[in-house]
Amino acid sequence: MDNSSPSSMNSNMNTIDDIDTPNSLDDSQASTSRESVELDQAVIRQDFEDGLRLDLNLGVAAYPVFLTSKPAALLARYLEGLIGCQTAERQALRLNSPKHIILLCDENTAELFGIEVETQLITAGWKVDALTVPAGEGAKTLATAEQICEALAALGATRDTVLCSLGGGIISDLAGFVAGIYKRGMHLAHISTSLVGLVDASVGGKTAVNLPTGKNLIGLYKHPLAIVSDPYFVQQLSEEDYVCGLAEAAKTAILAGEEFTAWMEQSADALLQRDPDTLRELIARCISFKASIVATDPTEDNEPSARLSLNYGHTLGHVIETVTAHYAALAEHSETLDATTHATVPAAIPHGVAIAQGMRFEARIAMQFVEASADFVLRQDALLDALRLPALDSSIMGEDLSLIAETFYRDKKVTDNDLRFILLANPGAPEIVTVPREALLDHLRAWLNMPLKKSSASIVGADSEVQNEVQSEPQSEARKNELPTKSAKQENEL
Repeated sequence: MDNSSPSSMNSNMNTIDDIDTPNSLDDSQASTSRESVELDQAVIRQDFEDGLRLDLNLGVAAYPVFLTSKPAALLARYLEGLIGCQTAERQALRLNSPKHIILLCDENTAELFGIEVETQLITAGWKVDALTVPAGEGAKTLATAEQICEALAALGATRDTVLCSLGGGIISDLAGFVAGIYKRGMHLAHISTSLVGLVDASVGGKTAVNLPTGKNLIGLYKHPLAIVSDPYFVQQLSEEDYVCGLAEAAKTAILAGEEFTAWMEQSADALLQRDPDTLRELIARCISFKASIVATDPTEDNEPSARLSLNYGHTLGHVIETVTAHYAALAEHSETLDATTHATVPAAIPHGVAIAQGMRFEARIAMQFVEASADFVLRQDALLDALRLPALDSSIMGEDLSLIAETFYRDKKVTDNDLRFILLANPGAPEIVTVPREALLDHLRAWLNMPLKKSSASIVGADSEVQNEVQSEPQSEARKNELPTKSAKQENEL
């Protein structure tokens, strides 16, 4: 079975509102053990006239994802079915009265969707409070988490209170982290309003906050009781936020294999037009693939973990986010930046755009370490271009190689001072590869248009022309299709 294609379940229900049980997984499937599950048991899909339901079984947790026009009302009904639930299989999901939900929003989602969501929950008989944090990555900090915990205490939140995110990946990360630490764990749910949140961030239980030195360095695993969303939310996203979600989806397609990759290539125009049916299929495929991977190693206990493959593109991507945010913060407090450090006016690069650049960078490293072909690199470039995720100008990173390298080596995947990358020779064939420090620095120098060390003059090709074409991003449309094949003389000269 293609991991991106969930098994289907026939249903007599015509609409998604016809719910009579907390979870359509039977008791034998709704395992809460730490054992992994078979891939074809990880997801059950049900399509309805008015929505979609995916039941996820991740080994350590089992919960549904709903796409529906009234997500908050459906979430309230689903949670109601968990109150007083006593069966052993549902123990981890059991809720007690009173029915209390605290929404965690950012300033944007509160304004766009807050009133409607609160109304749906109150109409369903729930007590609702709402907390709002500033929009953006800057809110994902320990300081913000502490403020939320203080607010929860002031509102009388208990372990049976449901903390429910209303937002995208940043808010779901923050809500999950707080739900994991407040009173050693309270209930969690997600109302996802972004494509990034739906296809990636809200699924799988990973939560984290950032430190000034790097992204997601403090975190824990916390699974929600349920995830719900309304396709209307995705339709309202800005162009930048929407294509950021497409970057995560492209990453998933490449990891899943040829069938999903080809489908996404063929569907690029419909996705850019936000066609509802195509979007629903994309979301279902992405969630299903991620669930199938998470189910094999829910808490990354295996070494190496298959779950690490989901970090494809994220190694450089997180560095781009951190470094550009650093320069943007400097610019806020200074009229000028040292021209030798940064030649352009800096701006923080959003997550999906950074991940797309990370995919391009790692595909080029893959030519050296896993014999990826030029055709694969060009094909991935073309897909990202088609999704309006163009290659980034390397000047965004400044010229401080030591800062960039230092940020790389704070990554969670560092072992023995070497960094592990997710590299693919072809779609669906990820490998976890240790890239030595000097080799990484050479690839960085090539991307940043810095001189290579003499001992590293041929890290990918036999001459400087090959090196420049493969390692650096094309600077014009004319050069995009000039990526050479890998030289037979290719050596890793370290």
